[in-house]
Amino acid sequence: MKLLFTSLFSLLFAASFGQIIKGVCKDDKSGKAIPFINIVNGKNYTYTDTKGNFEIPGKAGDSLVFSHISYRRYTIKIEEGRSGEEVLQVKMESINKELSPFVVNGTQRPDTLVASPLWMIRDFFFFHDSLLLLTWEKNPNKCFLRLTDLNGTESASLPIKDKPLGFFKDVAGNIYLECKANTYRIDHYKGALYLQDVDEMTYYNAVRPGVGLSPKALFSTTWTAQKPEFAYLNINLKNPSADTMIHICDQHLYDLYYAEYKFLPFPVKCEINRRCRRTGEDKYEVAAAATGFTSSIWWHKLYAPLLMEDTFALVFDHYKDSLFRFNASGEIVSTANMDFHKDKAYRNKLIQDVTDQDIYALNFKNGFSSLGLVNTDDAKSAEPFVLSYRYAEQIRINGNRVFYLYRPFESSQNTFLYAEWIKENDLAEKK
Repeated sequence: MKLLFTSLFSLLFAASFGQIIKGVCKDDKSGKAIPFINIVNGKNYTYTDTKGNFEIPGKAGDSLVFSHISYRRYTIKIEEGRSGEEVLQVKMESINKELSPFVVNGTQRPDTLVASPLWMIRDFFFFHDSLLLLTWEKNPNKCFLRLTDLNGTESASLPIKDKPLGFFKDVAGNIYLECKANTYRIDHYKGALYLQDVDEMTYYNAVRPGVGLSPKALFSTTWTAQKPEFAYLNINLKNPSADTMIHICDQHLYDLYYAEYKFLPFPVKCEINRRCRRTGEDKYEVAAAATGFTSSIWWHKLYAPLLMEDTFALVFDHYKDSLFRFNASGEIVSTANMDFHKDKAYRNKLIQDVTDQDIYALNFKNGFSSLGLVNTDDAKSAEPFVLSYRYAEQIRINGNRVFYLYRPFESSQNTFLYAEWIKENDLAEKK
């Protein structure tokens, strides 16, 4: 365990040695601080806090790139002889985004961002202020990683020899591509995409468990797909040590899981006990796997996500019907009763806007997906916004704009990437 914490600490702060560039980002007209501005310096990446402040490793001659969906990209070069205590004053020019919808019979239609007759989109992910697309041609083994802006204009592509499984973003902002044979970190340098091999032992033991990061703590999880319980851990960044924040358990599933060993024949119990003495495994876990319980219709994976809201960690415990709020140190500060997850249409999934941090509950009914804005103060869900197309897939949100994959039902069209704005009345209700 001590080795795990040391690895986590090293991964998060390996790039922090050397000179630290400090600064603050403000709107050039209003002078107000701008939170969540993406800042890139070579392989180092960070973003501004809620007061517009940032710190990033750098040296004289480096170029810092500032980007945000609502502001024009800005680049600044670090001058020679600057003081390490000097604070950069960065003023960003806002972009006036005006929605120009395509209207048919008075109905707003979604924008088709990316469409090609030669290949289809399997998955997508937000990458700084761009989009990463996982695409394939007629042969599913011939995959490409493509980079586009948020309007769908392609700028780079890279063939993938391995079989892709999906994307993952760690708490430090790095994007990974998980494949059948290996896991890769995705880098973008001088207009080109690169895949860097990562050690899978380190990745799955030290990177994958991390679910949130505050100025004082790293939040990680012990979740596995084959257990009826798990815990969220609070790891102190100054003195790496772990404390349990909250324990998540589906009590009914827990009772069924541990009863599998109880009802096994005596000779089978003896064999399992002998195996566990040799390997150190838990006899209840071995019994549940041996009987096929974790592959039966009675089994389901636990879902109680931890999502960050500024420096607060929000845990949506679907089994205690409660929303728990923790501060930056991992201490619980409030609790709210939660009931939106009891709706039969709820798909057991929460989606967070990567820019505004708003959280939406995903519902599905009669083929249409809908998004209900969740109030994180009282854990109530607003009237859901229904997507225009049926059977939308891979739904994600960025800046009140919903992105998803869609292929018209019973058509031969390839899967395209679409985007539409969340309705104005939903935004007004949020405010």
